[in-house]
This record gives sequence, structure tokens and C-alpha cells, in this order.
Amino acid sequence: LEVVRHDGPGVDLPEVTRYLREERGIRALLCEGGPGLHSEMQALGLVDEIFVTTAPKLAGGPEPRLVEGEQPQTSEWELAWLLEQEGELFARYRRAG
Repeated sequence: LEVVRHDGPGVDLPEVTRYLREERGIRALLCEGGPGLHSEMQALGLVDEIFVTTAPKLAGGPEPRLVEGEQPQTSEWELAWLLEQEGELFARYRRAG
């Protein structure tokens, strides 16, 4: 386990992913976050798979989104697999093309 402290206001995501890939040999990275992080990573072209869970629950509030704000372009995804367990759906998508 290695902990790296960053005191700045933000993280340079392309630099972090480059460091992990080239310097640390990391080939797969799972990022969990909200629509803000996902939007930034999508816009930078750092996402090649998406995992989406759909649960049969209703709640009030703002509409749920995978990304927020405008995206520079529409991206196409292909369904890799779809699983169901106890009424919940677990989908894995890969970037098309």
C-alpha cells in the first residue's frame, strides 16, 4: 500500500493515470465517484469501460446522471455483459470501436 498526499486544489488525471501505468505498471484502474469525476474522466478520454447498477428503488431529488455538464462529443458503448441478482441489474459496457 502506498499513500500519496496531494496538497493542491485538484488532481491532474492524465498525469496520474500515466504515472500509474508507466511508473507503477498498473494496467487496470477502477474509479468510483460521482458525475463530476466521471464527466472529467470521460472528457479526457480516460474511460474505456463503464459499470452501471440499476436498482428497483425510487427516490426524489435531482435526476440521477452518470455525467454532468456538456460532453465534448457523444460516445458510443457496447454491452459486454448484463447480470441480474435479486432484482438489481449489473451492466458492463465497453467503448465501441
